[in-house]
Amino acid sequence: MDLRTGMFIQMLAATVSIIPFTLGSGGFALPLTVTAVGSVVWLALVGSFAAFVLLFYILKRQPGASATSYLFLVPPGNRPGRSPRPWPAPQLSPAALLGFALAATGVALVTRNSHASARQPLEPPPK
Repeated sequence: MDLRTGMFIQMLAATVSIIPFTLGSGGFALPLTVTAVGSVVWLALVGSFAAFVLLFYILKRQPGASATSYLFLVPPGNRPGRSPRPWPAPQLSPAALLGFALAATGVALVTRNSHASARQPLEPPPK
């Protein structure tokens, strides 16, 4: 299955499965404020579209394990206040900084030699 098709099916399943929870917790009403509309636009454009484009770009250039290790940087990288959104957000705590540093260190260790190992041919199995 093509990656784009798989991602489309995942997003469709997520959308359908969240509808009952949305209806039970207040419906689809969205207040027309800068914060609410900005959040939806941010999630749609950056959180979904740009994230998939970036993931496919990285998957074309790196092996799967090192490419998907970047997903550990998504939560701290998308933390409120560190993105170019026009509204205020909470400050970053020392524990959050430590967590981000730990995740970044792990990703750096996994991806540091990914290009060199991806180019080396595999040896045939011993007979």
